[in-house]
Amino acid sequence: MSNDKQSKTMQKQPKAAYRLEYAPISLAEDFPIAGGGIYRQPDKPITRLHIHDCLAPALHYMATHYMEPVRMAVLAKSCFMSLSNFRRLFNQTIKKTPFKYLTHMRIQMAAVLLADTDKTVLEISLATGYTTLSSFNRQFKAVMGVPPRVWRSQIAHSPPKVLCA
Repeated sequence: MSNDKQSKTMQKQPKAAYRLEYAPISLAEDFPIAGGGIYRQPDKPITRLHIHDCLAPALHYMATHYMEPVRMAVLAKSCFMSLSNFRRLFNQTIKKTPFKYLTHMRIQMAAVLLADTDKTVLEISLATGYTTLSSFNRQFKAVMGVPPRVWRSQIAHSPPKVLCA
């Protein structure tokens, strides 16, 4: 082979730093994921950060659209995954189902609104994505341990916390 042909073939090959390959996941004992895989750069270890990067579009979507009805198919599509792979990876990474994660996010936002505003419980339930007050009350009590009205009164009667002296 002549030098011209060698230089042309060398130019056509992609650099190793930019080539992506499919690699099975093998993480530390504290973060096991059975089977599956993600795309990564060659010779780079897969870390928890890489897995969160895969789910980042869905987590961002949930954080910005928690007040709307959220469909799991939309979340999976935002991560370029099938619905079953998305649910499996989300469950193994976050340790909650996407629905439970969204519920906890909505209840946390509701708790902030209960503490910081004078809005009614109904207004807060609607603002955090619940269509019925009974559903909101049931979910709030399941997550926080007390109904929203009781939680608000407990917060109102508790002394303010001093964060730094």
